[in-house]
This record gives sequence, structure tokens and C-alpha cells, in this order.
Amino acid sequence: MVLLSPVERETMIEFHDEDGIATIFTCSPELQKRLMKLCEGDGDGYYAGKFHSGESCPMCFFLPKRDLGVLGGGGDD
Repeated sequence: MVLLSPVERETMIEFHDEDGIATIFTCSPELQKRLMKLCEGDGDGYYAGKFHSGESCPMCFFLPKRDLGVLGGGGDD
């Protein structure tokens, strides 16, 4: 079992100007659950990795930028 402290459960988000896709790498189990639901509900997003309940395993998500609220909901794509 991999146990990371809250400080070690980093999340990185990449936005590229060339396309409408955001790449999200996270070790946060809470964020992984939310992003998996978003991917499964929409159909436009997908992810790599396997969720392990109670563990801090890395997962990578690929989602349309429009699905992320960090842009304030008014993205230009």
C-alpha cells in the first residue's frame, strides 16, 4: 500500500494552447474519484491508471478544458 502525506498528494494540470484538452496528473484519491465521475458521465474525457481505494496511486486524466472550472467557466475554446 502506498501512503502519501497530504503534502505529497500533488496535482498538476497542463493546458496547451494548441488544443482543447487539459491533462491532469494527480495522486489525490478524492480528486481522482471526482474526475473519474466526470469522465464517465460526459464521454469526452478519459483517464489512465487504476484507482485503488485508500491508496495514493498516480492517475492521469485527459479532459476538455471546458469541463474544468479553473478557467472561471468562460473559456474561449
